[in-house]
Amino acid sequence: MASDKEGNVFFVDDSTVLKLGDTANMAIRLQPELVALRESTGFDLVPGNVKLFEPQGVVPFEQAPQLSRTDYVQNSNDSYWVTNLEQPLVGFAAQYGDVHQPLSLRTRMGLKLIKEGGGEDSKFDLAELENALVGNRIYLGELVFDDLVAQCKARGATPVTLTNGASIDLTAACAVLEDWNGAMNLDTQGAALIRELAHLFNGDEYLYDNFDVTNPANTPNTLLADGSALTALAHAVLNLQSNGVALNSTLGELQFVEKTLAGGIASGEQLPWSGPMSVEGGFNVYRFDRSSSRSFSTVIPYIDHQTLDDAITGKPLASNLTASGYPVNYGSSWMFVMNFTDDGPVAKGLLTMSQSSDSSSEHFDDQSRFYSNTPVLRPILFKDADINLNLINEMDLSISKE
Repeated sequence: MASDKEGNVFFVDDSTVLKLGDTANMAIRLQPELVALRESTGFDLVPGNVKLFEPQGVVPFEQAPQLSRTDYVQNSNDSYWVTNLEQPLVGFAAQYGDVHQPLSLRTRMGLKLIKEGGGEDSKFDLAELENALVGNRIYLGELVFDDLVAQCKARGATPVTLTNGASIDLTAACAVLEDWNGAMNLDTQGAALIRELAHLFNGDEYLYDNFDVTNPANTPNTLLADGSALTALAHAVLNLQSNGVALNSTLGELQFVEKTLAGGIASGEQLPWSGPMSVEGGFNVYRFDRSSSRSFSTVIPYIDHQTLDDAITGKPLASNLTASGYPVNYGSSWMFVMNFTDDGPVAKGLLTMSQSSDSSSEHFDDQSRFYSNTPVLRPILFKDADINLNLINEMDLSISKE
């Protein structure tokens, strides 16, 4: 994505994609076996011994999904087709991604932020843009918590019986959700309850099937009235109770970043960390990535904490809740907002995991501490006068011709 000072914005998915014929592309989208393979693996698999799927080179740039506008383009690691709601993108090679399918909660949150955050002139100033980024709203809460609390209250003290026979009184959990502060910040009470519920919440099971391809940012949007979602809430309560986590625990008590010293040794200091997960419908998202390839981690090497188990399945919790809380080693790293003004660019930014990999450097964790204490961005210096006033060190990298 790109923008310029004239207000033009541009999006392109410039992935390298094999060029197939229209019939092959249609088969990838519609043939049940190929659709199932894509859903189970996360990418397209086709039979290599069928001539239909023999590629004719790669898709040229001109045929890649792209869009130029004067209002906005956006992407939240989801399909390209709703880069802009006013001009959906369709008709491109199937390998670029699905179209006319429900969007992730994170994408819906991003679109909602765009719609609501621009003020009366529908344009963001720098403060509004920063608040959209680090305000840490979550779409799941805005979508269903009111209805879920109403169902919870209607049930009263009648317990929910789970598949393992446990009977869960939801009165306390209902009160926590009712008092939710609308975000996932350090002071958010009930953060663990919300997170565990989010990982158990199945929209296909608990929401009416009212997805509207002409209104993808707002559908599906209605909690089933049968109280079935209360089972997920009860399951979340049981998981927390079984692992000794209070229902009203704050995010600041639970979520943290721990830097690693030379040799991968834990620093021993856990920095409280604000911000939601993608599954909660957050925009500024973090998580713990236990990938076999540690190159995906923002903190390298990471400290592996033992995940607690689900009280019913006995499997590790999908949220990666540990005895220490929720560790973070992946997520928003370089955050940046900018405004083109008559006096030049005005910008703010932050490298949340800090810049230096040298644990003896003062810049090893300075930006991490800044975000931990105050989850906002810092001014970025463009003008020579501002840079000179804040100069820390200067190094001459010129090479002598002699």
